[in-house]
Amino acid sequence: MEFRIPGGSIVPAHIPNPGRLEEFRFPGSFFALIPTPRNRIPWRVTAVLSGSGWVLLDAIAVNAVAAELISRGRIPGLHGWSIARKEVPAERSRLDFLLRRKGDPPLFLEVKSCTLVHRGTAMFPDAPSERARRHLRDLERLAAEGGRAMVLMVCPHPGARRWRPNAHTDPEYCRAVRDLSGVEVHAVRVTLRSPGMIDLANVKSIPVLSDPGECTDSGGYVLEMHAAKAFSVQVGALGRIFFPEGHYLYVGSARRGLSARIGRHHRRRKRFHWHIDYVLHRGMRLEKAWPIRHPGFSEVLLARALSRFAEDEVPGFGAGDSPLHSHLFRFAVPPMSRPQLLEVLLDCRIHGVPGPARPEKCLRG
Repeated sequence: MEFRIPGGSIVPAHIPNPGRLEEFRFPGSFFALIPTPRNRIPWRVTAVLSGSGWVLLDAIAVNAVAAELISRGRIPGLHGWSIARKEVPAERSRLDFLLRRKGDPPLFLEVKSCTLVHRGTAMFPDAPSERARRHLRDLERLAAEGGRAMVLMVCPHPGARRWRPNAHTDPEYCRAVRDLSGVEVHAVRVTLRSPGMIDLANVKSIPVLSDPGECTDSGGYVLEMHAAKAFSVQVGALGRIFFPEGHYLYVGSARRGLSARIGRHHRRRKRFHWHIDYVLHRGMRLEKAWPIRHPGFSEVLLARALSRFAEDEVPGFGAGDSPLHSHLFRFAVPPMSRPQLLEVLLDCRIHGVPGPARPEKCLRG
């Protein structure tokens, strides 16, 4: 990514984090960079200012933070344990730590950095991660062989109050966490005094949440699309519609088969059935699909919330069984460059509808 530094220069910087970090990538966001003159990219991002404080983005540094907290006995549930080995070979991967404590079987520990936090709920991963799923399988095998196994979610975000698996971006990981056998899942919140300084005295254990309903393949979605130039096309019984150049959001739902529905929207060859079929890949480019896997999802409430930010809407589009005039909205600029829109989507991902978060049930913690 490129950043503007004091003085006005624009420089490239490396973000040592495998996530998408979409909740931070807005114009005007304030990042902390450090120079790395010996590297190909001369700057590295360490943290971002978010709400009430700094969020550590360096996922590599999180392992060092975890090691220091373990050695100081600052992580609840790991008092008295010491690090016997790092980068421990497993059958299909390497795990972060092997811990030992006198009188106990060895403890295999995998540390994950979780920076996606919305209204107090931290979610991991923020992108599909086969590697994270593989770590869970390896930990289960080690636990079955007589060891002790744990995943430690380190949330370097001052707003984290609870943690849950992110079924929206990786439903397989959510199901793997739900069905874990013999593997403990713990989560802690750490805070930064400054972009490069962890407050080692302020480490809090936070509850681990899991709602099996969110691991199911149902709910809704938002399609983010772009029309590079104006076009017109026949849209079923709606007739011929003119679509101005711009960015579009479409709201849909699927009571079952959500993944298949989204996959269908990505396909170019298909029998036209939905209104959206007539415009995708025939004037509009599908840039991103945002799944919302929640049993309480409300397509109408989400569409109504998005309409408040739109410059225009396409009358009747996708609204055959809806009380609204449209489920397709046009924006002059990329809609996800506006933090308010991402906030609406994250609200729906947490509890199905836009608005402040509601209390969640703690199943493990």
